[in-house]
Amino acid sequence: MSLVLFEHVNIGVRSDHEAMVFCDLLGCVKSDKSSGSTLHMNCGAVTQFHLPVSEGQDWRGVVEVGYGTEQECVSVLERAKEMGYDVEDGVVKGLGGTDIKIVVGDDCEAVMDRGIRKGAVIGPGRPIGIVGCTIDAPPGSAQKIARFYRNLFNFQVHTPTPTVCTIPCGPLNTQHITFTETPCPRPYSGEHLCIYISNLIPAYRNCAKQGIIWVNPRFIHIEAARTEDEAMATHGFRIINIVDLETKEVLMELEHEVRGPGHKAYPYENSGNCAREGPGN
Repeated sequence: MSLVLFEHVNIGVRSDHEAMVFCDLLGCVKSDKSSGSTLHMNCGAVTQFHLPVSEGQDWRGVVEVGYGTEQECVSVLERAKEMGYDVEDGVVKGLGGTDIKIVVGDDCEAVMDRGIRKGAVIGPGRPIGIVGCTIDAPPGSAQKIARFYRNLFNFQVHTPTPTVCTIPCGPLNTQHITFTETPCPRPYSGEHLCIYISNLIPAYRNCAKQGIIWVNPRFIHIEAARTEDEAMATHGFRIINIVDLETKEVLMELEHEVRGPGHKAYPYENSGNCAREGPGN
């Protein structure tokens, strides 16, 4: 499978203190890679929230955070209500206007533990990780988005209905990225997702042929892959436009930080660096 891991979401927040409080509610742990005005919060063994302080951004859809048991989910939702967060149907509105859905992710607990990022903490009451997300897409775009990912990235893609496109990903397909057509999707506000893929250079070449390779000015000083050689050297590249491969029309914007397993931050190279909490800890 070419989509190895859905590793992090990057969402701008207005206050790092408020973000810390919310992530603490989820059971996330601050990473020592946090720097300047950007929080890196370990969410389970291998996934993260990256939270730069900015004017604030909204995830156009829902980010799903998984826990080992139904009771753990109930506990998180009850604490969220006590702390004054809006909670409805298992969804907590936190990190500005972003919806975080609390779900049981027991089917992915064993495989998500394999990598273990330095500084991560797992165990009862802690999240397994980010197990998926939904993203609002424009009307009439789902089938075209499916073609985009199949043809350029060689991803396995399902279209359970004409208006939904789902990409299984992560260890043993225990994560998902789902695009759902919405009558009036919110405008793009700059958020991004990071994925690890096994076929980095073929994907880079396909994206380059479409003219959609993109360099984020925020990161130009640390990783800017404008060419294939630079993509090989940094083990990554970025795109921001999802396009109709037939007409070249931009269907929607969503920054993708695309990395290969050779990237220095690949969590599955860091096994043994995670603390596991238990009843006696």
